[in-house]
Amino acid sequence: MSTKEDDSILEELIASGRLSIEDFDEINSLSTNLLDKMIVDTPQSMDKRFYDFLALQNKKSKSITWKSFSFAASVILLLGFFGGYMFNKHKNSDQSDLTFELNKLKEEVVISKLDNQSTSARLQAVGLTQEMSEVSIKITNALLFTINNDPSDNVRIASIEALIPFGKLEEVRSGLINAIPQQKSPLVLISLAEALQKIGAV
Repeated sequence: MSTKEDDSILEELIASGRLSIEDFDEINSLSTNLLDKMIVDTPQSMDKRFYDFLALQNKKSKSITWKSFSFAASVILLLGFFGGYMFNKHKNSDQSDLTFELNKLKEEVVISKLDNQSTSARLQAVGLTQEMSEVSIKITNALLFTINNDPSDNVRIASIEALIPFGKLEEVRSGLINAIPQQKSPLVLISLAEALQKIGAV
């Protein structure tokens, strides 16, 4: 006889479509036929203990049948879980590759726009770096160069602010410190001082 847990597993398998009604009926019919074959005709004069023995073996066989089926159901569930895990792993890998390609594309746009004569275009380039989860040394060097050489104070200040999230990088910390003597604008100097304080460099 099946336990409530076995019944629950069977119902879940059937409801999710992993086990069809036809498959269940076939398995049930097969187990019933096997059990019926175990019962043989015996003379009425045989000892009652023989019948008791047959009944016990019949009960044990049913239990083994259901346990075997339950084990098979568990294997099916495990395979389904493993398949889902591998699918998600592959999906996450594809997503990481896509993020890398997008960052690489943004990097090329940033480098290109930082050389643009338009102040607004250079501000847009700096703004793009704030949308990147990670930046390469190529980007940090470009922003540090902009801080020291851009003719617009606004672009310099924007570049300083863009580097704050990456203040743990040694090249960023030292680059901001070394940028102080290069500045003539009080606004840029104030922005540098605030940035160095935020990243814990002073």
